[in-house]
Amino acid sequence: MRILLLGVWLFMPWFFLFTTASLPLARQEVSAQEATEKEIFIHIHSGLKTIPVRKVIDYVIDEAEDEGITEIVGNTRHVEWDVWDIAIRFLKGKGTKELSWRYGREKWDLQPMNEATKYYSFPLDNYVIGPAINLALAKIEDKGIQVEEIRGRGVRVQDKLWQLSLRVIDAQGVSHVQEWKYDHKHKELTPQHFDHSDLDMALASCVTAKGIKYSTLKKDVHLEEFLTKASKLDKLELAALPREEQIAFWINVYNATVLRRVAEKYPVGSVKEIKGFFDKEKLKAGGKSLTLDELRDYLLGGDSKEPRVLFALVPGTKSSPPLRKEAYCGRLLERQLEEDLKSFLTQPANLYATEAGVFLSPVLEPLAKRGTLRDFLNKVASSLPPNVSKSLAGGKKEIKFMEYDWEVNAGE
Repeated sequence: MRILLLGVWLFMPWFFLFTTASLPLARQEVSAQEATEKEIFIHIHSGLKTIPVRKVIDYVIDEAEDEGITEIVGNTRHVEWDVWDIAIRFLKGKGTKELSWRYGREKWDLQPMNEATKYYSFPLDNYVIGPAINLALAKIEDKGIQVEEIRGRGVRVQDKLWQLSLRVIDAQGVSHVQEWKYDHKHKELTPQHFDHSDLDMALASCVTAKGIKYSTLKKDVHLEEFLTKASKLDKLELAALPREEQIAFWINVYNATVLRRVAEKYPVGSVKEIKGFFDKEKLKAGGKSLTLDELRDYLLGGDSKEPRVLFALVPGTKSSPPLRKEAYCGRLLERQLEEDLKSFLTQPANLYATEAGVFLSPVLEPLAKRGTLRDFLNKVASSLPPNVSKSLAGGKKEIKFMEYDWEVNAGE
């Protein structure tokens, strides 16, 4: 097979860029230690340095489709200092071809590790393969990840369309995941999430148990970097992302915008002191121009219709939900929103029942204005305190909202 002679030679160094993460076919086992996941964002879809990567992907997918191969799986393990074991499997129906090597990173030394691999020789091993593998590893390490294992996979999901993913497991057992779609017909490689790494760094620096260190954000460049990238993402690029990733993107944009606006005016006592904070000043992102109120309503209605965002959107006040120390991301969104919901609804300060009625945090008031509050409370009844759930049963108890505290949620 031509792909196993030429395709492997070209593809192997960059195979790190495909993985098993969240693919429906033949999922690899993920140990309990690897249960913690984060997204990473490796720029391979544009730029002069990544032209070889795109050419390699195009060539290998072209060969794979010619040969009827539907799945390509790779695994790279760090076995000792600067030594890596690399394995690649090519799947065609029930047939499998596996090749494996031991790679010495310092000397660019590639040695076959099984009988099948001994019959393959690669032109310019030391001058092409070695530098390419090192560059691939460097791209991941540049993200601050101490790499222990890399799993990769490319799966043909339909004619001319492939799903490619990457799972990097670090020394702490955390999985760092990225996914792409590859349209072979149009030669388009599309990341399946937005790069929120700058927001992650900003949040790590400013979020505390007491609140937000806005004085730190005044000097933090990462927040502005994230919002600049978000403003440059156009409508079509955003629409190409999965629904969950779009929701995560808008939650992140909302929270980042609030952080920047408060930080610019800090020290300020209340967000109400900032003119047009919610209903006048526009933010620009994802091809849209919206106020914070419009963005919140967009997430509650329209195509999203996700009421749990109320526990993720943090409008910079004492009545706000607590801000996570991490950005939201599509592949983890369900888990993140459920954690936010349960954390908020189990706090006695946010809802309680008396003979006079059920008292709710004003965070939930937008649902009342939309006429969807009762339905929402019925759906999440299992997460409510028992006395609140009992008081709401039958709809006899009057629902009242606590007074909103507009003081800035600072935690200096």
